[in-house]
Parts: sequence; structure tokens; C-alpha cells
Amino acid sequence: PYNNLGYVYRVSDKRNPVHAEMFFKKAIEYSPQSWYAHQQLAEMHMEAGNADAVYYLMRLRELRPRDPNVYYNLAVVLHLLEENDEALTFIEEGQRLVSHNSDASRAFQNLRVQILSSD
Repeated sequence: PYNNLGYVYRVSDKRNPVHAEMFFKKAIEYSPQSWYAHQQLAEMHMEAGNADAVYYLMRLRELRPRDPNVYYNLAVVLHLLEENDEALTFIEEGQRLVSHNSDASRAFQNLRVQILSSD
């Protein structure tokens, strides 16, 4: 129920990010393996431009180690935080996961080029 309440406060006309975060954290308290709550919190912090997104993405990486979106999002956030060496590491890990998918592989490669050209 805490994930559901968090989602309601995140996206509905009753939008309230403070309440949404509170409910997602409560979901994690009751179920530390709740990848959904970690994902929602990561997205909320990414949207707010908050570095706390890294914490939730790293936790999400532990819970969903084969999800290339986690690695891509980590690379993006770390690049924005000017942690480009670490961002490139996550790009490499993500590319290994999507080697069979040319579109996803191209997205990782484009992000790599963007990061390398910003140095």
C-alpha cells in the first residue's frame, strides 16, 4: 500500500512530492528489496536535479543488476555531477548488458561521446 500511496502523491492531481517520498521510504522500510520504491525515489530525485538520485540508483543496481536503464541513468546523473570517469564505467557495464540490442547500444555510445566531448 505504501508504494501505491507514494505513486498517487507523485503523479495524481493530489501531487505532493514530500508525501510521495515519505510513502516510498516507508515501503522500503517494510520491504528493503522494493525495487519499485527505489526506482520511484531515483526518478523523483533525478527530476529535481538532486544528487541523492545516485544513492537510489546504486541501491536499484543491487536489486536489478541486469537492468540497463539503471546503468544509463547512473551515467547520466554522474555526468551531470561531473563524475565522468565513474559515468563512463557505468556506460561500459550497461553496454555489456545490451550488446544484443543495437538501439540501446547506440544510446550508450551516444552518451559516451557526449561525456567525452564535455571534458
